[in-house]
Amino acid sequence: MRQFLTLIFLQATLVGHTQIVISGQIKNYDGITKVYYVPTIEGVAITSFELAPSPNGNFSIRYKNEGYGTCRLDFKGLSFSFIHSSKAEISFRIDQSKIKFPESGNSSKSDHIRDSVKQVATDFINGDLAEVNRFNNKTIRSSTRVFSVDGCDYSILVLEAETPEKVIYLIDSLIQHEMAQINQLGITKGENPNSLNLEPGINKLLVNQVYSFYANVFLNGMMLKRHEQGRKLIQEPNSPLLIYNPKWEGLTETYFKNASKNILPAANTFEFNELVLNMAYTLKDYRKYDFNPPTTTDDDLVIERLLNPDLRTLDSLSLIDEKGIFAYQIFNLARFLQTQTFYSPVLLNAINEFKTQHPTSLHITKYEPQIESLRNYLRSNSKKYDKAVILATNYIYFEDLLRSFKGKNLLIDIWATWCGPCVEDFNYKSKLRPFIESGEISILYISIDKPVWEKKWKENIKFNQLEGYHVLANDPLIEDMWKNLKGTQGAIPRYALIDKNGNVVLNEAPRPSQGDKLIKEIVTFLKKTK
Repeated sequence: MRQFLTLIFLQATLVGHTQIVISGQIKNYDGITKVYYVPTIEGVAITSFELAPSPNGNFSIRYKNEGYGTCRLDFKGLSFSFIHSSKAEISFRIDQSKIKFPESGNSSKSDHIRDSVKQVATDFINGDLAEVNRFNNKTIRSSTRVFSVDGCDYSILVLEAETPEKVIYLIDSLIQHEMAQINQLGITKGENPNSLNLEPGINKLLVNQVYSFYANVFLNGMMLKRHEQGRKLIQEPNSPLLIYNPKWEGLTETYFKNASKNILPAANTFEFNELVLNMAYTLKDYRKYDFNPPTTTDDDLVIERLLNPDLRTLDSLSLIDEKGIFAYQIFNLARFLQTQTFYSPVLLNAINEFKTQHPTSLHITKYEPQIESLRNYLRSNSKKYDKAVILATNYIYFEDLLRSFKGKNLLIDIWATWCGPCVEDFNYKSKLRPFIESGEISILYISIDKPVWEKKWKENIKFNQLEGYHVLANDPLIEDMWKNLKGTQGAIPRYALIDKNGNVVLNEAPRPSQGDKLIKEIVTFLKKTK
């Protein structure tokens, strides 16, 4: 609620001077799903906001920015991207009933599936730079996020390429294909007179997005290769370096030398800001082949990435400016605040200093509720909390763990201190209190944190007031648990319902944050177990 009030305050302060207005409508809206968006504010597109559309699916985003910018919207697994100048009015409508993904396998995660679904679900896009924004959302690849553990369709192609020459050919072909489409914009007959012919800055922005996006594709593909090689070495320490080796390191180094030929600093786009993150991590790790735990502490990372970011290499290549550095810092600020693993006095002190350096930034203001949570966490750190029962972690088999709860109905919550969505769900735990107090159901929290984070795990239990039973699972238990639960493997937060005999009744229950869905499932579950 506090985060939502912050959003209202942010929008209210801008209404009188708003220059960018994006009006959206969600046809056949479910009345529940929120819209998340990343606008260009203060010349930087990095901070994500959320809003709840009205019951009929209407919503409006208003903000002010000097110069060109972008706004990325996320809804139901789809991403929409809009480009605008300093003053713009854009309208669009999507049909939620047409957002349908395959139900089996992992195909629904595929980028080309998402793009196809989005193009079908998009009814219209009108307003300023309509042709450009239709192009962005209905013509070409529309998934802008690349930097992830699993990569995207394009970076998988890089992973599978056998030689550096094939990678170069692949990336170049993708760039040229997209550039050819861009070159056709602005010459369509019957368009409003706001085409690219009258907006040369938009053309430069589009081109920079293309090169930034496929640079991300390349770097992410290299990361996937390195991880594959690392996993191979874990299994066979003396195996030859056939997947990733010094020749791929050399290709990465060549890329860094040539990147500034086509890419300019552009913190007003999501693609460029992601590239800065990708390049910073790549420079640190591209010569590593092992997965040994890092020696850098969480507090060291806070200082390194929030107060004193070392981006000198990117600066020497003319690939970074002050706004790009600020975007990098804000990204890391969000990460530190969303995963309570980093909660410490060092983080609070670093944030206070960061706020002093940027006293009027709306980007920092957005995180004030999380900063207040950090303050509360540090205040409560010495307080006693006796409603959490910590269980011994000597279980190897999931069945043995469940056997210790025989005669009790269980709601299992699988989580970790570093999982932002897991921690967010704790805000809705009050819905479960009636079931706990009545003795109808018990809650078992299973953490998959590493053993070295045991102290932080216990602190998080106390801070979030997690009443119930708690287990810090070891690796054998985690592996056996996923086998027994089946369904989506490894994804958290994960909820499950277990009956009094230890049988898994619902292996993927709704999350507490999903309205009353979990409550309804629990009520149905309890009726069946009486």
